[in-house]
Amino acid sequence: MDKLDLQATTDAAVWASEFNQTAQRLGYSPMDEGWLIGWFANAMLAKEMAIRRAKEVRDDGPEVCPLNTNENIKSICEGCRRCFGGV
Repeated sequence: MDKLDLQATTDAAVWASEFNQTAQRLGYSPMDEGWLIGWFANAMLAKEMAIRRAKEVRDDGPEVCPLNTNENIKSICEGCRRCFGGV
């Protein structure tokens, strides 16, 4: 069986299953996969919403990018270039 590439999917059920299997291999008790699916789906949606907000910032939004939480680290800016005055 081919190794699963988690970075190639945004299916929360796949992530939940892999997380549960990995946790069990490490000695943790089995977890409710429905709960895990909700957790992963919410995290994925939150990231998608942050990306969309950043795109709005590029177009006509506020001066500070919502993805940049540390103005001292320029590399975490997602490329909108507004955070650092067009750097």
